[in-house]
Amino acid sequence: MSATDGMPGAGAAVGFRDVGELGPGVNLSVVTTLTVPPGLAAGDHFLSAVIDAAGVVAELNETKNGRTAPTTVAVGFFRPDLTVATLTAPATGQAGKSLALNALVRNLGPAPAPAFRPVAFSAAVVLARSTGRQSSTWRVCSTSR
Repeated sequence: MSATDGMPGAGAAVGFRDVGELGPGVNLSVVTTLTVPPGLAAGDHFLSAVIDAAGVVAELNETKNGRTAPTTVAVGFFRPDLTVATLTAPATGQAGKSLALNALVRNLGPAPAPAFRPVAFSAAVVLARSTGRQSSTWRVCSTSR
């Protein structure tokens, strides 16, 4: 497979199949299952096949042993995609006491996610008072972690 070169045999080898003897004038339909390499960049890739790539068979004409598929293969990542869909916490808590945090975690990707650890973070909320001529208002200021 190659993202840039459509010549048969260009790019990384991604699969093979052993074929037994083939008699004169015989056609053989060959289906090969392959695995797209995990490190292959996402995007469109040329896919080609080369018969006798190692040059083991002495042939009458060695120039017709490869072909590139007429369309490219759109390669995407096969990875999990985790998201926190909802998060709820109680309105009050006490220092040194347990607090129940309820999160709905989803995997939006096509691949299963291995074990992982959700981590809860706490940031203080500081109320700052600003006064105007006729009224007092409070505003919420965030603090960094």
